[in-house]
Amino acid sequence: MENNTIQISNFELLGRVLDGKANLKERKAVLFNMSDAVFEECFMVALRATTLFNEKVEAYETVQ
Repeated sequence: MENNTIQISNFELLGRVLDGKANLKERKAVLFNMSDAVFEECFMVALRATTLFNEKVEAYETVQ
């Protein structure tokens, strides 16, 4: 079983990347973690949530 401290750190790095505050080393760490299926799923959920909560992007089509 993976160490929870490392897992939390990985998710924090993901948050920094999605917020645009990560440096090159942190972005590379997130790319390295993409080989883990659980982390990849979390990444896709976080990316979708970022899209949904971004006020500049219209996530849903408007019916006219």
